[in-house]
Amino acid sequence: MPICEGCSAPYDDAFKFCPQCGRPKPEPKKVTIAVEVSGIAHDFDCPLCGDASAVQKVSAIVSGNTSVSQGRSTSRGASRLYSERSGEQVASGIVSSTTHTVQKNQSLLAEKLSPPAEPYKPHAMQFYLGEKWWTVIGIGLYITGLFVTWPIAEMMDFGGFWEGAVVFFCLAPLVAGGGTWGVMALFDKMHQSKRKHQAALADYERDLKIYNGVKAQWDELYYCHKHDVVYTISKRAPALPEDTLQSCRLWASMGGMD
Repeated sequence: MPICEGCSAPYDDAFKFCPQCGRPKPEPKKVTIAVEVSGIAHDFDCPLCGDASAVQKVSAIVSGNTSVSQGRSTSRGASRLYSERSGEQVASGIVSSTTHTVQKNQSLLAEKLSPPAEPYKPHAMQFYLGEKWWTVIGIGLYITGLFVTWPIAEMMDFGGFWEGAVVFFCLAPLVAGGGTWGVMALFDKMHQSKRKHQAALADYERDLKIYNGVKAQWDELYYCHKHDVVYTISKRAPALPEDTLQSCRLWASMGGMD
């Protein structure tokens, strides 16, 4: 119950004036509280809005929105072979086939933000396998030709030892010369394959260096769902998701990586 400030008479709170002296009821005191709300700053805040509430690591987006499934199916059936003349069955068999499938499912955003593909390292067997086999075969034919020339000369019965020796020394240079030419051609081919292998390895080392730089930038990427941009903590310039790999390559080169 309020007390009148003029006559000190009490009156009901529903009255707006004092019933004794008519003094208006005083207004209640107001308390004003000022509250300042500010978010906590993060290193990975979006460079456009300065907020981290809609920011997510790119690697987490890709791993969470990518699934790989593998399957295997086997089908079997019976086959029959009939004679064209009599129409009777002449043979039968069982046909079996196995199919292996690998399916990769990604969201559209995860596909845009996919990491760079690691370069393929060339193996020596890709370049030398054919040449090695032909070299072994050529050397084997070369040696075999030298050792079988004499028995061939004897089997042809040219009349005696000296006639056989003449035939041997006539045929042996031809066999040896042909074998030598073949072996030299194969060794030259192997030398060319070696140069190709070394050039492929040099290209691989260059591509691997570029890949490591791009992958290092990709590992630091953040994505802002609000503005649909990617960026890193050190490189604050935002880029579009479809330009992710090009931007990572540019940022890597700016950091001293080729």
